[in-house]
Amino acid sequence: MKRMARYLELMDDRRSESRWHLGSPMDEQGQEIDPWQFKDGKTLELGCIPRFPVDVRGRPLDYCWAAFSIPVVHGRVVQLFERLDVREVQFIPARVEGHDAPYFILNALRIIGVSTMPGANGRSTGHPRTNSRSRIVSHRLG
Repeated sequence: MKRMARYLELMDDRRSESRWHLGSPMDEQGQEIDPWQFKDGKTLELGCIPRFPVDVRGRPLDYCWAAFSIPVVHGRVVQLFERLDVREVQFIPARVEGHDAPYFILNALRIIGVSTMPGANGRSTGHPRTNSRSRIVSHRLG
């Protein structure tokens, strides 16, 4: 049986005032890690465990965008993706300052370029998406 492609678009509602906001990833020496490398769709070897500062304190989330729309997920999200057999992602261990829970950078390894936002009828509205490349994760059902 042929496996059918399915794509997941992961969004983050940053308007909530009760949630946390994470800053740019840093290495163990406090130097910023290049945030743009997470947009290329390539497996990464960082040589360190990135650390995210909490720029705005609030409720911890299982999924959020850190600075530069870097997707950061809790270990529970990793387990969910494993149960769904989502393969075209890399979970890079990360730390969130002040939190002992397991967090990861969700590095999408298959990038789908999306240039406009679909309307309710599925047709393009002509409105460009922001950083859509970092939000789309491919996954096959079968």
